[in-house]
Amino acid sequence: MPKPSVKEVWHLAMFYGGSGVKVGLAIVLWAAGAVTLWTAGRYGTSDARWRAALVMLWAVVPALMLAVASLKHPMFLQRYMIFSMPALLLLAGIGAGSLRKWRIGLILVIALCAFAIPTILGKYNKPREDWRSASNVVFRSAAPGDAVAFFPFYQRIMLDYYASQPGAAAPPLHVFAPAFYDGGEDASTLLQALSSNPRQFQHVWILMADHGTKLEYFDHGAALQAKLQEIYGPPTVQKFADIDVLKFGK
Repeated sequence: MPKPSVKEVWHLAMFYGGSGVKVGLAIVLWAAGAVTLWTAGRYGTSDARWRAALVMLWAVVPALMLAVASLKHPMFLQRYMIFSMPALLLLAGIGAGSLRKWRIGLILVIALCAFAIPTILGKYNKPREDWRSASNVVFRSAAPGDAVAFFPFYQRIMLDYYASQPGAAAPPLHVFAPAFYDGGEDASTLLQALSSNPRQFQHVWILMADHGTKLEYFDHGAALQAKLQEIYGPPTVQKFADIDVLKFGK
């Protein structure tokens, strides 16, 4: 589970507003909306102040509460803060309405929608993840006690599902991914295990969804990849629909 950081706050902004240019446009609209609400709250009626405070608190308090809680138990995941999405949409709408000069607000909204179209079309054209084939490769080739890690970690449920099917014949594996978000071993634990005893696993399997073979996109990913290559050398890579299976060890 991630801890609050500048990087995770930026990821949260992209979760709310979109990646690339979209997040920049969204930030402009949010900023304009925040200034408008601040002005209304400071100089308006008590009713206006209440409305402004409601939207602003709704937009930021859930993230702040989760950030504080994550200092002890890391859980700063974007989807846990989706509750604030309606407030951010209201804030962007208020910002668009306040930028009346040269219809800047309207232009920004149209541009934001236009930049979102390729992403939406890409999601609809995205191939279905072939977890059946990826799981079968691990089941057929893994030795008992092999280590398995997932990026992102919650994809573990897919391997668990196919391992539970009749005839799967899955060997006993050491899975470094929390089950049902209850904490426990993860990629950092695997890294510690490899540092303390580099050859305790005959193979280490890395299953990645939608991110190619770039482990540095994830927490502990770059350090784990460096350690695995130091111990086992370059991995063999098998590609399936939207999934990469990396095998470290001969």
